[in-house]
Amino acid sequence: MLKHITLLGICILIGALTTGCVASQNKRMTLVDAYSSRANKNIDQNKAARFFGAKCQKKTHRDYSKWGMEYASACMSNGNYDAAFKEMMGVRKSIVQQRSAFAEGVAAVGREDLKPFKGEPFERAMLGYYLGMIHYISADYNNARIFFAQAIEADNTTAENMAKYRNDLRLAHYWMGRSFLQLGKSDNARIAFTKATEKLDRKRQARFDKSFAKGQKKLRKKRLKLEATSFKNASRAKVPIPGATDMTASPSMVEMPALLGAASTASPILLSTNSESQFFTPEYQKEVNLTIMIELGNGPVKVVNEYGDKILPVQYPDRQTVVYIDGHQAGKSFQLVDLFHQASTRGRSGKDNAQIGKAITKQVLSYVPYVGGLADYWNIMPDYRYWQLLPGEVHVFAAKVKPGLHTINIKAFDVNGYLLPRYGVTRYHVPVVAGQDNVYMIPIQREADNVYVAQK
Repeated sequence: MLKHITLLGICILIGALTTGCVASQNKRMTLVDAYSSRANKNIDQNKAARFFGAKCQKKTHRDYSKWGMEYASACMSNGNYDAAFKEMMGVRKSIVQQRSAFAEGVAAVGREDLKPFKGEPFERAMLGYYLGMIHYISADYNNARIFFAQAIEADNTTAENMAKYRNDLRLAHYWMGRSFLQLGKSDNARIAFTKATEKLDRKRQARFDKSFAKGQKKLRKKRLKLEATSFKNASRAKVPIPGATDMTASPSMVEMPALLGAASTASPILLSTNSESQFFTPEYQKEVNLTIMIELGNGPVKVVNEYGDKILPVQYPDRQTVVYIDGHQAGKSFQLVDLFHQASTRGRSGKDNAQIGKAITKQVLSYVPYVGGLADYWNIMPDYRYWQLLPGEVHVFAAKVKPGLHTINIKAFDVNGYLLPRYGVTRYHVPVVAGQDNVYMIPIQREADNVYVAQK
């Protein structure tokens, strides 16, 4: 049974699996810091971007695409979409050049990690999604549509045992719908929005979800107990800690107030909904002028040994969000993708089957007289590289609001629907320009409240 991987586990895996680990302890810590930049607000985002940028200078290196993906993620976290776009286009070009019709099925002798990195299908799909998003934000809707279509194609599985999951990248279908609306094709948009709602559970997902929810319930009790102790110690110390706040309040989503303490007098919200059936319609999507793509958690990790690899989910608490605008509750977000779901429902590729074939061959060689030593040279270690700065999930919130500058407050909740007080995110002075489709991408991070929005 698959087990969750914690953020601490990610750091341990980084030290064991990532290129460059033979470097000094100093450099290893720099690498861990850079990889932690998605989850840790204390990491200098600009420093992380520079770190990854330095690693992807050599476009012909086998690791170029991997480092280019990480650099693009770091750039987008800073709102530097121009640099991210340039690098992702370079990565896309490199992947297209390296791939061929038969490459995935060639059982070549040698280590997968010594071949040019092309990413897993879901990683190539996310590359297409981000390129589509940047085109869309730039009002280049036709090219946005093309990249969203390429994202769907990249994610499609050819495995017959996973056939029902083909064409299931809801994230790209949603943005295909938005692109079609901008191009005046409402009928196509309706089809795309319908596909964005078609969620299929993976095998044993109900049992997986039940176990995860049970574990999060226990963790919540521990968290609240620790919060109470922390506040008690901070407020009753001989020298009380200035600004100590009681963080034990953890109401459910249905108990959340309609207004926050500093709410504006008049509501800026002209149209919003918590109804999925209304949200995913051309009629509603035509009206919205503010869209927030909310990234939660960390993407799946890859664990390898010489006989194969596994993609495992990361344990992160933030699973749902509710958005407030100028202190007024505007509605919840809708999940569009769970990257572990995408990664675990692609089936076995030709490359995976090739690895199995090499493993069998190595085992046979080890029993052949005189030539058994050849097995030592049959290095079949699979590819340990993966895009580590991907989110675990992407949600969407969209509403129609009054033009102007607004304060956006995103409240995060666990899988059981209880508030995570330390995961709230606030963005100030967020512009909503009249007559324009205003789109923002915001990650949820622990202890990252009160941050000004990064502009292009």
